[in-house]
Amino acid sequence: MCKHRITKYVAAQDMRRSLRAVDPALVSRSYDAHSPALHGVLLEVLGCKACAEAVVEHAFVRYFTEHAVEPRCHQLLSMAFSCCCAGAGDGGRASMQARIRSWFAGAPARGGSWGTDGTDPTSAMHDTAAGN
Repeated sequence: MCKHRITKYVAAQDMRRSLRAVDPALVSRSYDAHSPALHGVLLEVLGCKACAEAVVEHAFVRYFTEHAVEPRCHQLLSMAFSCCCAGAGDGGRASMQARIRSWFAGAPARGGSWGTDGTDPTSAMHDTAAGN
């Protein structure tokens, strides 16, 4: 684990124990389908492989803590962005939000389809309550 603030934030959340009884095949299928793209986005935004991996795991655990159905990409991305902003803390939140918005602004040019259902994954960035 790296020593960046975000990985420390994720480690402190320890939400694995609160997972619902979810079909392991669903979790595996969802992870296989969505984690590569989610990891790529987070690596671009965060610039740290360990941070990106920690936030991907956090997004999946948080999602399956709250839901027992297949996630949509924008739902996971929204949870990941929220985690990034919360993990950046008060001093780094504005900078993190700017990096995320910069990535999101360029997503269509890179062929990104995040939020194609009208949902803006960056809308959760201000939601920094514990566990988000």
